[in-house]
Amino acid sequence: MKKRIVIVAVNGISIRNLFSENNELFNLIKKNYDIFVISSKKYKSSIPEHLNFLDIELFKLNIFDYFLNKFKSLVFYKNYYTNSHQILLRKPFFKPRYTKLIYLISKIIPKSRRLYDVIDKIQNIFIHLTHFNEKKTIKKINPHYLISLNPLSPKEGLVINLSNKLSKTAGVIKSFDNITTNGYMPTIPQKLFVWNEFMKYSAIKAYKKNKKDVFCVGSSQFDFLKDRKKSNNNNNNNINKSRIILYCTNSIELYPGDRSNIEYLLKFAEKYDFYLRLRFHQCDKRKRWFDLTKSHRLKLSNYESFNLSNSEERISSKNHLSTLDKDIKDSLFIISSYSTLIYDSLTRNKPCINLGFDPYGTQHKYPVSRLEEFEHIIPLLKCKYVINTNSQSDLLEKILYLLENYKNFIKIHRNNKNHFIERHLGENKKQKTLENIIDKLGIKINY
Repeated sequence: MKKRIVIVAVNGISIRNLFSENNELFNLIKKNYDIFVISSKKYKSSIPEHLNFLDIELFKLNIFDYFLNKFKSLVFYKNYYTNSHQILLRKPFFKPRYTKLIYLISKIIPKSRRLYDVIDKIQNIFIHLTHFNEKKTIKKINPHYLISLNPLSPKEGLVINLSNKLSKTAGVIKSFDNITTNGYMPTIPQKLFVWNEFMKYSAIKAYKKNKKDVFCVGSSQFDFLKDRKKSNNNNNNNINKSRIILYCTNSIELYPGDRSNIEYLLKFAEKYDFYLRLRFHQCDKRKRWFDLTKSHRLKLSNYESFNLSNSEERISSKNHLSTLDKDIKDSLFIISSYSTLIYDSLTRNKPCINLGFDPYGTQHKYPVSRLEEFEHIIPLLKCKYVINTNSQSDLLEKILYLLENYKNFIKIHRNNKNHFIERHLGENKKQKTLENIIDKLGIKINY
């Protein structure tokens, strides 16, 4: 009988990253192992048909889970202090009253690792006393390996908890900001996979892991770095002549100023001869764009994505990555705000302009520039390929500078950009992320 591998994925981004380009590798793994994927039915079409599918709704959280996770998370953050999380508590993006209450409660929570361990043991007892059906499901599958693609998720944490004594468990940190912003894990798996050494240091500190159980494996969305030719495509004359700039919008809750910026830039597009390609964030809202004045200087990229019901569905398919890749490659540079899109831009040899300001009249209660104090943002803004801006006029000035000095800018700062990629995504240049994970877990396949 074949050994079994279980992959747990409740998020659309996790589905997209792992299954977009790894079909051949999964075929090789299936020769020696049976593979089960526990996920939501809405993502089933994005999962290879030859893999066994289980509905995540088989694993239901109860009131004890919610209460213990909330209390344990407060103790966790008291023991693991980061600027990022503290700023999010004091100057939140979402639910300001609720977040302020949590912040005040956290003030009276003692800083005690022993208290955290006691709550963790109580949680383990409650899980095994109240989740009989879920335990039966895991025992029936009998996994030899269990890989969680988002161990910060309470549901994935439940599956990890029920599997820790039955199998070798591992968690994959899906985003570069996960650990330092909201890094609480309901159950810590036996092994952790992160992007780079910075995240490894953070994981060891946050989860009290032995360094031999935390591995740098890169991120699946940057697996193309392994196969990419060394030649630089920025000298493509057609792209230079097109003078197309990719503007990537943000969630309106995080950055409400995108429309104001677009309307401002379109006033100057004819005079300075540039075009804007507008790409919509998965959490963007159609209502703030449907009546935007049409212009031959404005091209829409993925407007049809609003037809999908929610943000997770919009990013779960392979199409999301392929259209992003084309949009970036067909543009001179991109504009975004404190986003992982900076990685997407730099890995495709394109400079990035960061929106470090709120346009007049659009700011939420707290300025977006507070993100510059986040641990994971600081290295991005230090990279010479990233140009920060502090106003709309500054944004226009930096755009014109890049348009007129593009080739020279690329030449001067290429080595700095390459060093940044080597430091933060160097593992992706050596091996695909899934291959790296397989090797570290000791899963045997015949290439």
